[in-house]
Amino acid sequence: MLEPKDFEQISGIIEKTFHPIEYRLKCVEEELGGVRKELDGVKGEVNGVKQELNDVRSEVGGVNQELNDVRSEVGGVNQELNDIKRSVAGVEKIVKDVQLTLENETNRNIQIIAEGHLDLSRKLDEAVKIDNEKEILKLRVNRLESELEKTKSRLSEIS
Repeated sequence: MLEPKDFEQISGIIEKTFHPIEYRLKCVEEELGGVRKELDGVKGEVNGVKQELNDVRSEVGGVNQELNDVRSEVGGVNQELNDIKRSVAGVEKIVKDVQLTLENETNRNIQIIAEGHLDLSRKLDEAVKIDNEKEILKLRVNRLESELEKTKSRLSEIS
């Protein structure tokens, strides 16, 4: 049987054996406390990253909305551009029609009028020429009448 002394010895041995284990356990607890603090720091950082990620998602949502708005505006601009192209095509057709009218009708009519004016100008030149000749003939007739009068007067003097 065991005596109290034996129990004391066993207790001392157990105490010696458990003392390093107890020390190690305290070290592990301290390390665990440090790990917990680090883990809390990491959790805080992860929460910050989550918040930043949510902010980025929100900004991306805003950018997507703005991009959709820009796409909508570009669609409107494209529609307006197509309308302008159709208008320009209509104006080009009108200009081409006016150009053809000028070439086929107006220019011909101007040529006909110009030819008529040319004929009128020739006739006017002829009339002016005849008028000039008429004036020259009147002057000649006046001179000849004067000479005839002189000649009559000399003849009457002579006779």
